[in-house]
Amino acid sequence: MIEFTSAQMDKLLQLVKLAGDDILQIYQNPETTQLVTKADTSPLTAADLAAHKRLAEGLAAISPLPVLSEESCPTDYAQRQEWDSFWLIDPLDGTKEFLARNGQFTVNVALINKGTSVLGVVYQPVTGKFYWAQSNTGAWRKIGDEIVQIFCEPLANRYQQQLPLRALVSQHHHSVSTHKKLAQIQNYWPNNIETFPLGSSLKICAVAEGSADLYLRTGPTNEWDTAAAHAILDAAGGKLVSLQSTRSFTYNQRNTLLNGDFCASSDPDLILRWLNNQPSQSQP
Repeated sequence: MIEFTSAQMDKLLQLVKLAGDDILQIYQNPETTQLVTKADTSPLTAADLAAHKRLAEGLAAISPLPVLSEESCPTDYAQRQEWDSFWLIDPLDGTKEFLARNGQFTVNVALINKGTSVLGVVYQPVTGKFYWAQSNTGAWRKIGDEIVQIFCEPLANRYQQQLPLRALVSQHHHSVSTHKKLAQIQNYWPNNIETFPLGSSLKICAVAEGSADLYLRTGPTNEWDTAAAHAILDAAGGKLVSLQSTRSFTYNQRNTLLNGDFCASSDPDLILRWLNNQPSQSQP
């Protein structure tokens, strides 16, 4: 197991902050934003490329592991399947949020070890908010000078108190399938389901910090979209599992880098039972 010292973590957080500064410099000067469309029709800006360059160079100095980034050509699986450990990064997660100028974009850095995301950093440049976690050391949030440990809100607590279920949905990827699944869950929840749109990996982080209860995603995402926040969610007591297999996501284990549909929650097993119309004999 790879473990980072506090000094290494500090360097990593400083590096991610610098990548965020690179993004902000372009964000605050819209006339410098150069937009192109990638082969998969997703947008790419100069900010994506600047943050990628900063991270790729800086990570090599912190720990000389391979780097797999959204903004570099994915290494052939025949090569990357030999990697026990590597950096998995999304230099600008939420390019559509960047272009919409709503501030809901992040810098994502994850360390993958034998298929598991064991370290994650998510940084929101506009607010200066950090989330990070490392296996066995808890999940943390920093706003200004305040650092607090974060935890998921147990789903059972909200159920027993008959509080609304706070569900997050994507700002831009509106899915009929997701809303149908939320309607299924409503059959079992004792209060309303309240939905809130939010961009980027901030949705998973919101579940990790207890400000939301559920993020269901139907539709394509990539491994770099989820890996960093996944580590934070795990350390905060939550889980991110596949809707198809109910297993926790793993990384770099297949030829494709596309994720399947997933659920992020403190108790996804309960959510999946409801989605399969299999209520437990005793509700939480």
